[in-house]
Order: sequence, then structure tokens, then C-alpha cells
Amino acid sequence: MGPPWIAAQLRGRVLLFSSRAPPLACGGTGPARGGGELHLGSLRGTLDPGTFAEEDWGFLAQQTLEKLLKALLVLHCQEPPRSHSLQRLLQELARCGETLGVAPELLELENFAVLARYDAEPTPLPAERRLLLVQLEVFFRGGAAASELKPV
Repeated sequence: MGPPWIAAQLRGRVLLFSSRAPPLACGGTGPARGGGELHLGSLRGTLDPGTFAEEDWGFLAQQTLEKLLKALLVLHCQEPPRSHSLQRLLQELARCGETLGVAPELLELENFAVLARYDAEPTPLPAERRLLLVQLEVFFRGGAAASELKPV
């Protein structure tokens, strides 16, 4: 029996991949549900700081963006690097001809994820949770950078 294939839709394109094998197909269109969308659902359900710690929420938000960027690399038939660097992933995507507008607050999640886990001092999120969530959802759906968006 072969590896379990995962179909994911990202920015209007479908990809099929396995965690144990290179991509089976790149590009395409059609309905599917993928891991990035599952993380977005988790972020939606944990907006209350009283029940879900700031450092955990910010780390999950950073991981969501990282997975979305890596999925875009898979759409370009590129194996994502084993890196958590959002800037490096954006550079890899630029080499594929994919120039993305990512809100600065989302890029700041990389530093937040490190500082919040290892710094003794409290580390504030780069923006309010709802704004970061809206920015991630806009990015996931293929919209422009969401720097000007305000929380609902």
C-alpha cells in the first residue's frame, strides 16, 4: 500500500502530496481541504487570550504561515527546505517566480515564535489576534497583503 496522499487547496490551486514522498502533482484547480485551512480553524477557535496562551497562539499562527508558504513551493514542484525561516521560504518562492505580498505583522511572527518560547520576559504578539487571523485568511485565499485590514 502506498503513502497516504493529501489533497490541499491553496490560493485556488490543488496539490497532492505525501509527508513521505515528493509531490505527485503540481498546480491544478478544484475543491479540496488542506492542512493550512485546518490550522486556520484552530486559530479561529482560540482567539480568547484567557483560555489560550499568547505564546501558543502566536506559535500556531507562525506555523500556519510557514505551512502555507511550503505548500506554495510544492505547487511549484519544489521540495520545501527544512527551515522555519519565513524569509527563506519567500526567497525560494521568488526563485519560482512567485512574488508574494505578506503583511509585515505576519513576518514578525517568526521572531515572536522564538522569543515567546525562550525569552523570560513576556513577548507581545506583533498585532491583535483577530487582525493576524484576518491577514492569514486573506493570504490563504490569495488576496493581497492585509496590512490595512482592521479586526472585525
